[in-house]
Amino acid sequence: MRLLLGLDGPDLSALARAVVGVFGPGRPPDAKFSVGFADEVPGADWLERFAARQEKGAESAVGWNGDGEPFAFNIGNAIVKAGRDGDWTAESLLEVLEVLPFAVASIGGVHQWTGNGGFADLHYGHGWACAFRGKGHDRLLSGRWLEYGPWRLLTRGDITLVQFHDLAADSETARRQAWPGHELLTAGIGYLSPPPGVARRHLRSRLRGRYDVDTRTLRIVVRGRAVHDAEMRDARLAVLEGSGDPPIAGVAYVFMEEVVARAHLHRLWLHELECWAIVHGREVRLDEDYRPARTPPQWALALA
Repeated sequence: MRLLLGLDGPDLSALARAVVGVFGPGRPPDAKFSVGFADEVPGADWLERFAARQEKGAESAVGWNGDGEPFAFNIGNAIVKAGRDGDWTAESLLEVLEVLPFAVASIGGVHQWTGNGGFADLHYGHGWACAFRGKGHDRLLSGRWLEYGPWRLLTRGDITLVQFHDLAADSETARRQAWPGHELLTAGIGYLSPPPGVARRHLRSRLRGRYDVDTRTLRIVVRGRAVHDAEMRDARLAVLEGSGDPPIAGVAYVFMEEVVARAHLHRLWLHELECWAIVHGREVRLDEDYRPARTPPQWALALA
């Protein structure tokens, strides 16, 4: 199976060198060496030239014959991509990721179908897995997002690996297993691209509510309507950005009917938004003690 790995991180040059150290066979590239799209003969300094900071739109590449035919690209000072043939599993991928100074990792597919979304930012479209390390978790819409998704979770140190489907499944079964998770971790849904604070200052204007000065919370009364995920995302982003003047530290949805509030409770909790209901004439907070059970899909439980 060919592993296709897209990686971003705080130091792309260090990441490029580390990727070559893991995927390369320990000798100069003999299948491909280019700097800024220009094919060249690798000299003694080939690794430093490959790993050097790239201008936007530029790309350098290395590749080897034999031994899994590994390759790596250093693209536009934005991402490092690499690949290698092998008997890959989620566990063996975790071992590789442990030694790479990355923040977010995309892993391409192993079937012919196209993934149902992705991280954007030059990453591979979603395939059989993705991963987050350290501050890479901050690119998630909510810290609760990973624990309650339709996927298999593996953790090691500060790394979280999300496996979208059983690698032993046939193509159609794998697609059915993977697509719901792909969508939830796609840019603009559960994954933040651009990150909080970038080009989204209009979000506050979409939210209508009463601002509580003491708690810096925007309180939104809900009567006769549903609160959809798109609105919840806007509310969560407003909190993450601390947007507005004065800034928002929290968003509380106050439902006039308890049954309607409870129907929204889980999704609001996942977005780290407050859920309140009017019960016997007074406001009662429902999310504070809410602790849902995690229910991974059956295929993930079978692999545990």
